Amino acid sequence: MFRRVAATVMIALAPGMAGAADEAQEAAKKLEGRYEVVQILINGQPDKKRDEVESFVIQNGEMRVQIKNRNGSEDAVFILDPSPKPAHITIQPKGDGAKEIKILGIYEVKETDEGTELTIAFAREGGERPRDFKGEGEGNVVLKLLRRKAK
Repeated sequence: MFRRVAATVMIALAPGMAGAADEAQEAAKKLEGRYEVVQILINGQPDKKRDEVESFVIQNGEMRVQIKNRNGSEDAVFILDPSPKPAHITIQPKGDGAKEIKILGIYEVKETDEGTELTIAFAREGGERPRDFKGEGEGNVVLKLLRRKAK
């Protein structure tokens, strides 16, 4: 009996789960492109790391950050959940020992005259997901403002 009820519940939920996955994939597709780093705040204070970034590219559910004067890049995969407000992003760095690391964040996309602005706020070192885009907090909150040029 329990199995039949559980199966019925899973079948009933499946269309909603597929819809959420489609919505997340569509949101990720809209973010694809090459971005310039406009601003980086760490705990509410401007950080000079912005000047170190050569390129920031989002493609196929992955982020690639190329740092000036450094061989290789910092790569990560990400998962979006656009349904909560603010929308959620979970970033998982790629590379040795990175599989256990999950960086919890929020994101916002705005279309401006200068292009698409993507703001990501996240907690470093396993902190809690930020609740807003102020870029402040005791948990090493990082806020990145990125801009993809208008075509």
